[in-house]
Amino acid sequence: MPFSSLFKDLQERFLKLENKLSKVKTDREKNSLKREIAIFYKELGIYIDKFTELKKYVEDVAKELKAVEVISSKGSPEGLSSFVQAIKISPVNILTLIDKGWNYIAIGNYDAAVEVLEKSNKLSPENKKILGLLGWAYMKKEDYDRALSIYSKVLRLDPNDCIARSNIGLICYKKNIFGEAIEHLSKVIKLNRDRTATLYAHYYLGLVYFDRDMLDDAVNFLNQAIKIGPNLQEAYYQLGLTYFKKGMKKEGKDALHKCIKINPKSQWGKLAKEELG
Repeated sequence: MPFSSLFKDLQERFLKLENKLSKVKTDREKNSLKREIAIFYKELGIYIDKFTELKKYVEDVAKELKAVEVISSKGSPEGLSSFVQAIKISPVNILTLIDKGWNYIAIGNYDAAVEVLEKSNKLSPENKKILGLLGWAYMKKEDYDRALSIYSKVLRLDPNDCIARSNIGLICYKKNIFGEAIEHLSKVIKLNRDRTATLYAHYYLGLVYFDRDMLDDAVNFLNQAIKIGPNLQEAYYQLGLTYFKKGMKKEGKDALHKCIKINPKSQWGKLAKEELG
């Protein structure tokens, strides 16, 4: 549906709701209208989110076009070819590729995710959403060097991107570079600009200190992670292991039981059951 038609349709629906408001008499009619308004409001929010996301991709493409225009203005056939190619890049196509990449990650097909997201990255090299997913796919493949390179690029684009910095902290931990891991994760917590990044920074620091046998620090960070995200199942599991390592069996069992309660069929639930025997 063209934007003008969509806007007109939404406007007409709003006017009908507004007209109904003056005619409401019974509680039943009032409750019915409340539900209609709630549905309409939710639908508007979805459209606004989609348009905002689309606007961001248009801006990303526009930035690339600006760089290409400089080349094409010099009369270079190569530059003109690049310009024409860039014109063909549709933000909607990029969105589709990103969705495919995300879906592949969600089902655990990381090779397919990398293939799709690498293609997306060529179309929009400075798109942070693409880079974030691509880095994640490489992390899942345990290709930590590639993932580190990608997230380092994100930080060059935006030094305050806490998700990227948190993932770099995890990568450093996986590569046994504990000092850098602590540095990156501590900065995420200090900045505290993204709740998810802050949550995982605490959890990852718990892992770092567990491996370094600094168990009191591990308990502290894992409990902080649980405080921010009470349903972070892996944090309960790791907390249980940490208490066991400290010789605190009761506390360890309590943490593992809480882990299982969240989702007994998940990976973490099953691991917790195995630990409890």
